[in-house]
Amino acid sequence: MMLSSVLSRYPVARLLVPLIGGILLGNTVGTRMLAVPFILIAAGTASYFAIWASNRSAAARLAVRPYYIVPIAVLALAVGCLAQMLTYPAPLNLAWVNSQKMVVASIDDIKYKDFSMQLSVTITASSNGTKSTPVDAVAMITTQGCNYLLGSGDLVAFKPNLQPVKNLGNPDEIDYASMLKRQGIYYMQHLPASRLVKYGHNSTFSSWLAEQQNKILHSIFNSRLNEPCQHMVAALILGSKDLVDNDTRWQYSNAGVAHILALSGLHVGILSIIVWWILMPLDYLRLKKLRLAVTIVCIAAFDVFTGLPPSVMRASIMIVFVLVAHILYRKSLPVNALLSSALFILIFDPNALFSVGFQLSFITVLAILLYSTPAKPVGNKAWQAVKSTLATSAIAMASTLVLTAYYFHSISTMSILSNLLILPVFPVFMVVAAFFVIFLALRGEITVLESVVEGLYKYINSVVTTISSLPLSHIDGIYITGIEVILFYAILIFVSLALKTRQRKIAVTVVVLLAVTVSYKCWINLSIPASGMVIFNSYDSTPFFAFENNCGYLWVGDDSDIDVADFEHQHMAFLAHYNVTHVAAVKGTTRRASFFFKPPYCYMGGKRMVAKWKKSSASRRLAVDYMVLTKQCHARIADLLKIYKPQSIVISGDVYSQEEARMKHECDSLGIGCTSLRQYGALYWLGNQR
Repeated sequence: MMLSSVLSRYPVARLLVPLIGGILLGNTVGTRMLAVPFILIAAGTASYFAIWASNRSAAARLAVRPYYIVPIAVLALAVGCLAQMLTYPAPLNLAWVNSQKMVVASIDDIKYKDFSMQLSVTITASSNGTKSTPVDAVAMITTQGCNYLLGSGDLVAFKPNLQPVKNLGNPDEIDYASMLKRQGIYYMQHLPASRLVKYGHNSTFSSWLAEQQNKILHSIFNSRLNEPCQHMVAALILGSKDLVDNDTRWQYSNAGVAHILALSGLHVGILSIIVWWILMPLDYLRLKKLRLAVTIVCIAAFDVFTGLPPSVMRASIMIVFVLVAHILYRKSLPVNALLSSALFILIFDPNALFSVGFQLSFITVLAILLYSTPAKPVGNKAWQAVKSTLATSAIAMASTLVLTAYYFHSISTMSILSNLLILPVFPVFMVVAAFFVIFLALRGEITVLESVVEGLYKYINSVVTTISSLPLSHIDGIYITGIEVILFYAILIFVSLALKTRQRKIAVTVVVLLAVTVSYKCWINLSIPASGMVIFNSYDSTPFFAFENNCGYLWVGDDSDIDVADFEHQHMAFLAHYNVTHVAAVKGTTRRASFFFKPPYCYMGGKRMVAKWKKSSASRRLAVDYMVLTKQCHARIADLLKIYKPQSIVISGDVYSQEEARMKHECDSLGIGCTSLRQYGALYWLGNQR
């Protein structure tokens, strides 16, 4: 009865739940089993006609009516599986493409970094000198150096040396390869910026939109706002979230208000309210439907202008469902609108299911809609607003607590206080910033708006800085597995059912799930080794890392500067997994029970190692297990073997590809074993893992 009641109240769930199951199934089987969705379609259709054929009387039709959910669920499962399979591109003959003299690609997106660029390009054609052949593949191009004359929509030509997208191979790293593949990017290449030759320009709506965004960005950067405030305005109004630096992101995350940095339902809601207020005179002209329609158009334009991020799409579709229901004089439950928006997004973009932003925003809004109660219009309005903000923040925090810990290995303990102090002011900041950008685009006078924007930003930033610096404002080093996340939400669902139905069976299920969760967590903690050693694969350094008794020691093998904070941010999951609570830089001799550092030598995992980046000499050959060659090592292997007697040579991941090829060739000719971190990933000894 409970399930039937839920499904009748939220009918979209009948389609959404099996659709999600189908997407997960399609992601698991990939393109290996293309027959799976068609088998499901056949099974769903057959079950529908089997149920329909059994309806011989009115009583029989009424009796079998609940069973129609079976073919509906199977068909939705098939649609989800098929939609996910269609996201996989046609296989590319990589060897053939790389044999071409050049390829032509259109720049879809470009990001400038310090002395480098990152471009997302669509390869449109290849040429071998005699004829051009069409190619359709998306690739990620990274460069050494920058070319600021390039922009979105430009056509560039370069010599291809595409490689399949792969992870660095470090323990507990983010699955960057899967993230890129879900964006349709399956190949990558690194080359000097000078080898990207501008070939022309492809005028498309996307390139035109990027040009307009860049013009507005330049106007913002030329304003008198301080630089952090400029970046905040650009991130909130234009969706240029990459402009916000990592330190600022961590501060806002530690304060529990990271959601205001990324465009989401909060920002779409504020935009909708602004437009709704501006169009209020239409009500007096009896043009309420026009007011609703114009609001929908403005929301759609905002979505397109900001690049259609999933969190914005989810909120926009949900609001549009509600507004369309008003136009058609139909009632609309907010939960059904939310489920419908999720269904719509996942059908056309199944990979959105794996987006952290989609998961967090969907779960947060669903929890708020299900568990929050509308404030009663009695008593002090200010106090009612405070209570509503506190309740909403508490529900949002509780519903995403474990998911946040799973992805970011950190949780904020002050998020309720931060939201209470910032959320009442933030809509005003958004409104003023929006008008500020509009005036900039129209080249108007904006002195007063400039002062207000900067003043509000200073208030928000001061609250974030103060709260994030408080003792115990956040808890770091949390390691949560995917199984624990599933168990958490299972417990949450059954607790909700137990409170509503007060059934003993459901309460017993909650106790069993809690016992399973605690037992699993204890087993995970007991299996974690107390010490370990890693030579990380990195493109810009050679980090040697060892830990023992919750303390870690970091030495960069080419003796370059060590940024411990940056290392901790990059490897948060690894440090949390192995309970490393403190990391120190190794500058000289460091001896512990299981390892020993004396740069350029170290002893880790029972192995003797030396890192080579400069010339050295010795009276006799020194026997070592591993000789690690870094980017700054340009010596010939034969010369190094006169000084050292290694069992194996390790080529660091920061060695350039041409230099790596030379080192491999020399090792092969000398008959000595060689391991490339770029190819095989990190070298590590963690308990029983090697």
